[in-house]
Amino acid sequence: MSTQTLPQAPGVYIILNVVNQHMYVGSTSDLDRRYKHHLWDLRKGKHHSNYLQRAYNKYGSEAFAFVVVDHLSDTSKLIEREQLFIDLIKPEYNVLPFAGRSDGLPPNILAARGAKISSVLTGQKRGKQSPEHVANRMASTKATKETILAKNPDAYKHDSDPEQMAKAIEAARVANTGRKLSEERKSKMSESHKRKKHSDETKAKISAAMLGKKPSSESIAKQKATKAEKRLENPDAYKPTEETRAKMSAVRVGRKMSPESIAKSVVGSKATRESKKLENPGAYKKTPEQMAKATEAARIVNTSRKQSPEHTAKIVASKKAKREAKLVEQQKLQPPLF
Repeated sequence: MSTQTLPQAPGVYIILNVVNQHMYVGSTSDLDRRYKHHLWDLRKGKHHSNYLQRAYNKYGSEAFAFVVVDHLSDTSKLIEREQLFIDLIKPEYNVLPFAGRSDGLPPNILAARGAKISSVLTGQKRGKQSPEHVANRMASTKATKETILAKNPDAYKHDSDPEQMAKAIEAARVANTGRKLSEERKSKMSESHKRKKHSDETKAKISAAMLGKKPSSESIAKQKATKAEKRLENPDAYKPTEETRAKMSAVRVGRKMSPESIAKSVVGSKATRESKKLENPGAYKKTPEQMAKATEAARIVNTSRKQSPEHTAKIVASKKAKREAKLVEQQKLQPPLF
């Protein structure tokens, strides 16, 4: 379908696929305007007929011809003549086997059209599709994409273009801002994700993508607020199961922290304690009973615990270094004898 100028007059037309002879039948009060409208929608991938749009994507613009089959002077005869051609040709690209649009039609014609649509759709299965149907559809989509790429290698270039991807993500974000999901929908999504298991390859990709990323202070605040709300509803909401604890323990066995990680952990723990003390001065003050319990618990834990010779040597060396450092400090503070 190349750009051309048609008469601005009423008529019935056919969009013909010259490769397989499949057709689309339509009528209009302005042939030139309708032709340009079809061409625009097809090029943008937004045509109302999915059948015609997929064929256009597969075969390309040159495989289609816009043919006027009936010129009319009276627009009142358009629907009747279009229906005649639909019944005669039985076009493959029309969505439904009847002519015209619903705008401004009398109630009796709309009722008859509704009955016709119902009769066409009666018996068609809706809802969940079979695995075979889904597999066939995916295979068909993949084959179509491969055919398009063979003809035009740049057809899907926008999929890998960071700028185009950023625009698409921003458009999706704007479209979904303020959107609230029903509790039923949330529940379904939750169950769906629970059953989903990532492959090792996918896990590695996610890990590599998240490496070095730090959440913003706003994100951290939102996460804390959400967890606090859920803990109020269910105190056990974030408590790991025994199985999860066992897995976490097994992963950490034999793992040694780097000096940088230890330093960060110490600084982070200190900052957390200080912030909690500011909020609640008595946060870390223990009663004598609590101190006695903690001491007894530590004694029980360490009674049967055997340390390796290397660990014992490290402790001895550390204590010795502390004593020597303390002695040096005391000597500095001591006044000279003479």
